[in-house]
Formats: sequence, C-alpha cells, structure tokens
Amino acid sequence: MKISLDWIRDYVDLPPQLGIDQIMHDLTMTTVEVEGAEDMAARLAHVVVARVDSLQTLGGSQRLAVTSCDVGGGRTLKVLCGARNLREGMLVPVALPSAKIKPAGAQEAIEIQPTDIVGMRSEAMICAPSDLGLEDLFPALDDRSVLELSGVAC
Repeated sequence: MKISLDWIRDYVDLPPQLGIDQIMHDLTMTTVEVEGAEDMAARLAHVVVARVDSLQTLGGSQRLAVTSCDVGGGRTLKVLCGARNLREGMLVPVALPSAKIKPAGAQEAIEIQPTDIVGMRSEAMICAPSDLGLEDLFPALDDRSVLELSGVAC
C-alpha cells in the first residue's frame, strides 16, 4: 500500500528537519514495516505548464505541427508535435531539455534534448498523460492526445 507523506503530516506533527529515511525507520520500528519511499514529483522535474502561442501544420503532414510554446520566464520554444487535439491557446505540459520521461511503449526513460525531426528543430516535448505516468488518471486520452491543463497559471 502507498501512503502520501502529506497525508501522514495531516495526522502527525513531523519536525521539518526529519528526513524521509528517519521517518521510514521510525515507522518501521513503531508501527508498520516501510519497504520504500518514492518521490512522486521527481518524475516531473523539468516539466512545466506552457501555453501554445501558435500552431502551424508542417507542410505535407496532416498530424505534425510546429508550435511556439511560452514556457514562462520570457522563454518561447519551438516544439514539433503530432497530437490530434493540440490547438492555439491550450495550456499543456512541456518536458524541457534534461527532463526524463518514459513515453508510451518505451522500456526506459529518455532524457529530452533538442533534436531535429524531419529537418526541423524541436526544442522540447509536449506530453501526453502516458509520457508523464498519468495515464490512469486520464483514461479518455490516448498516446496521441496531449493533456490540457486549463485553469493552471503559467
């Protein structure tokens, strides 16, 4: 069973300097055996909410589009994306360079780096829920649909 450390903090006053290793040890010694801990936010390191500012279909392709994404901090990146539900103004998760994600079907996580795709430079990756390990939370979206993050501040 997995239990959130935030949930535990709702019921137990934990000192802020108490590290996860000590918490695991203390729980194992006094309550229940703890087999491990996972930082769920770590898989989202270098993933930001970005706004799709412009969308231009790549010549000769019905699916592949060049997008201009405002990733915050005054930065705009060009990203190639083949998602069927992408449109201008959408707020989407974007994996920036050095983000490690595990796309659907991949055996291992990959590190995002700027790359050339069909002769165009893509500086990041717009993510589907499965790229972020969130497919169980969004079962209606397939691997070719991006996650729309409406109402989230950039």
